[in-house]
Amino acid sequence: MSNEIRKRLLTIKEASEYLGISVRGLYLMVYRRQIPFVKLGGKIRFDVKKLDEWIEKNTIPSAEDLIEKKIMLK
Repeated sequence: MSNEIRKRLLTIKEASEYLGISVRGLYLMVYRRQIPFVKLGGKIRFDVKKLDEWIEKNTIPSAEDLIEKKIMLK
């Protein structure tokens, strides 16, 4: 087993770095309930698994992806 422990819950700063956005922008997304988050003892945390799901859900497919999907549906 590896000595490295992968964190599941990230702080606001860690999550902003993970997502590549500003802390202020992430706070705004939390305020608007645009992103999944957890409150523990009044502190905001972000579940890495939920962030990854959110990223996938909000990914806009490329034209190539749409064409490929259309071909596969035929």
